[in-house]
Amino acid sequence: MILRMRPAFFFALIISLLQHGIASGSIRALLEYQYLDTDSTTLNKTTGEKIDSELTRLSQLYNLDIRRNIYPTLEFSGGASLDLENSELTSDGSDSDREESILRPYVGLMLNTDLYSVGGDYQRIEKKSSSGSSPTVRQYSDQYHGLVQWQPEDLPRIRFDYFNRHFYDEPRTTDIETDLIFANARYNYQNLEVLYTYSRTDTEDMREELSSLAQSHVARINYSHSLFDRKVSLAGAYSYSRSTAEFAGRGSGFLSLPRSEGLYSLDDDLGLALQPNSSLIDNIVDVSAGIDIGLSGDETRRTGIGIDFGQRVTVDTIFLWVDRPLSTTVANSFVWEVYTSPDNEDSSTWSLHAIASPAAFGQVKNRFEIPMPSVETRFIKVVTRPLIDLPSIPDAVDYPNIFITEIEGLITVSAQERPTSSTDDHNVNFSATWNMTQKTALGYNFLFKYSETEPEGSESIRFSNDINVRHIFSRTFTGAARVSRVDREQRETKSTSYGYVTSLTASWLETFDQALTYSGSYEERDEGTSYANSVFLRNNAGL
Repeated sequence: MILRMRPAFFFALIISLLQHGIASGSIRALLEYQYLDTDSTTLNKTTGEKIDSELTRLSQLYNLDIRRNIYPTLEFSGGASLDLENSELTSDGSDSDREESILRPYVGLMLNTDLYSVGGDYQRIEKKSSSGSSPTVRQYSDQYHGLVQWQPEDLPRIRFDYFNRHFYDEPRTTDIETDLIFANARYNYQNLEVLYTYSRTDTEDMREELSSLAQSHVARINYSHSLFDRKVSLAGAYSYSRSTAEFAGRGSGFLSLPRSEGLYSLDDDLGLALQPNSSLIDNIVDVSAGIDIGLSGDETRRTGIGIDFGQRVTVDTIFLWVDRPLSTTVANSFVWEVYTSPDNEDSSTWSLHAIASPAAFGQVKNRFEIPMPSVETRFIKVVTRPLIDLPSIPDAVDYPNIFITEIEGLITVSAQERPTSSTDDHNVNFSATWNMTQKTALGYNFLFKYSETEPEGSESIRFSNDINVRHIFSRTFTGAARVSRVDREQRETKSTSYGYVTSLTASWLETFDQALTYSGSYEERDEGTSYANSVFLRNNAGL
């Protein structure tokens, strides 16, 4: 059944609810109208030709949210939002018009107590768009969600989620149904933390005649302790993960690749290594990872979003999620540059691999799908410029924020060629910090990682050791240095690499500082040796 609502529905529902009252609850309604009328002239300096353009656009937003406590611990929530947009563009004597509507009704029921929570919700997205003489396209998404959570004191906390999602459109080009089970348990005792997570994704692609089953188990133990009046801090962890994938049918699909860490850089032109951001790989695609490429975001230059796979893998597609639907004009305005690196030491180790412009954007899934020629690499990133750094886009003003939420690397596989695959990972890490004085700190980090992949039967081993020191010379000057050694063994090849970084930071004013950094690397491989050195000066000024 296709739900259809019009603005009058919202007014009628609001009046009815206000007449009967809302006990122990709330009702919120939002109505927003925007009208845009712009004229522009483009001059081609080579030919002297002028092109006059005129754009008019009317946007309407109707939103209703209802929450009511049926009982002290039982809450009902429901509502809907409706976005309507009509635009007409006249350029160089030709006219084009576009209409778009997005309807999002939802309803939920949640029972919350101090000991447990039980509930569920349903939401639907219906998008209809038409342009000129092109046929009308409709896209649909139905999602059911159930939740059970147990949270006692001093005992393991357990959460179980079930999702059923159905994506399809008219004319029928997509018809995919997914069942997702997610369960996790967490237990804390003094300085010890134990975690376990299980996920199962069962996907049926009716158009491609392909079904897939992906499962993962992740177990982790963390320990931390302080000694000698907190002058010495120790931390260690062991984690084991196993992921499997099964394909059946005649088509081909995407196989998700295991991710060791999410990476990012808010100014990719600076030549620095990407920094860790675990929120980019936490499988939560509707919560911001702190990276905003919208018109009012903090990123004003090239933004880099990447993945550390933990070992060399073959990848041919990147999925990048954002937290909201985008218009076709805005989605197509982003240019995605794909870079690869063997070590993520600094910009000198990153190489341009491909450029995607534009990348396909799924309005229902809010996801960019960035294809590229297949490449074998350990580190990969996509780089783009945020809206504020792009040429004028007519409807960019509607997107002050576009938050990146998740990034994933995939490889295209055939159900006949690779019906099953599995990956096992073992990770051990240890770190120690000694605050020798109030101005000097010394640190040590150790990492061991072992991975095994089937059916290839490939194994990889990685040992990493590094020592770092930081010293405050004065209120103005601070120095830091780090040396590291990494030993790798994969596919009967061995390598040893050394890295060294030293920096001096000068905080001249509260709003101005400088950092002078020297970094280098040296690597020994079976086929030879390589090295790289770089020096750069960074200036930061704030208002």
